[in-house]
Amino acid sequence: MSQTATNTTPCVFLFESEVLQILGMGKTALRDWCCTGYFPAPLALGRIRASGRPAKVAWVREEVEAWIEARKAERLTYSRQYAQSQSSQQPA
Repeated sequence: MSQTATNTTPCVFLFESEVLQILGMGKTALRDWCCTGYFPAPLALGRIRASGRPAKVAWVREEVEAWIEARKAERLTYSRQYAQSQSSQQPA
């Protein structure tokens, strides 16, 4: 019988106000990013209202942190590419 490792790390949620504070942006931009798939979608928590929308949503902290790390990596790649393009344009 094989045993599989289980993830014992608890899932930590971030609520909208916390995500907005971390990212330094507004609600509309956050919702647009989630709808387009640019940013991780939130999880529905609690009951679903008559409108079909959840009463409360939250993001998984690990997913938000992974998204931020990916943006940092992109920045480093972009910075290197920019520096290389600038140095190749320098007159000899």
